[in-house]
Amino acid sequence: MAAKTPIISFKNFSFQYRAQKKPTLQDINLDIYPGERVLIAVNIDDQPYTAHFDAKCGRAVDLITGEPHDFGGGSELPPCSAFFWKCER
Repeated sequence: MAAKTPIISFKNFSFQYRAQKKPTLQDINLDIYPGERVLIAVNIDDQPYTAHFDAKCGRAVDLITGEPHDFGGGSELPPCSAFFWKCER
């Protein structure tokens, strides 16, 4: 069986808002494959934000840190942050 090819791929990707002293994303390596559901959450404000949305899945894995994420009760987004969550099926 042939290996899957990612449909989206980031290699050593970094991003910084002009007003920031340090990058929001730094040296990100990430592959997204066909059939995967990935939710991307971005807070561009300088204040924390709790996002409430129906992701159609209870849990996910953070593709940057590998940590599990539970959508129950909302998702806390720190100021000037971005998250890439791979949803469970």
